[in-house]
Amino acid sequence: MTWAYISPSLLPSKSANSIHIIHQAEAFCRLGIKVILFAKRDKLQKKDLKFRLERAYGTKLKAILLETVFTPWARADNISIALNAVAKLLFREHPNVILSRNLYAAFFLSVVMGRFLIFETHQLETGWRRLLQARLLANPYIITVVISKRLIERLKEHHGFVPARTLVLPDAAWYRDWE
Repeated sequence: MTWAYISPSLLPSKSANSIHIIHQAEAFCRLGIKVILFAKRDKLQKKDLKFRLERAYGTKLKAILLETVFTPWARADNISIALNAVAKLLFREHPNVILSRNLYAAFFLSVVMGRFLIFETHQLETGWRRLLQARLLANPYIITVVISKRLIERLKEHHGFVPARTLVLPDAAWYRDWE
């Protein structure tokens, strides 16, 4: 089984987001899943990226295929990552599951192309990104993953509707709804 994981992260980085993504991808690999990880790398050259990631995060990334982009500016990082992922997923890679934390890639792949995917969000988007997020949340081809019940409530208040399919998975914790 192959999963494509589309991240908005810079790798390596000390951000909680990048640390979580690397360890989550490694955990998928331990379950026997081949992971294709899309992200932004910190340097132009990528020849030693896997070694630097293993050293930075204290992990082994043997079963992870890194599909990274480099841009010297931060302004269009998420769009660059999304374009790379969409191009490779449409024309080369054919994963069983797509997991995206990247709003643009998730929108194009699911809303435009009709692909089933898992979309993880941690925030309320504003401006035109709010419109993209609303379309994603309303899409029945998407399972939206959030880290708390409160975030579901906030998304409902923000967009005026309950997301079509939502799964609450708190980071690094097992959650049981005892109500």
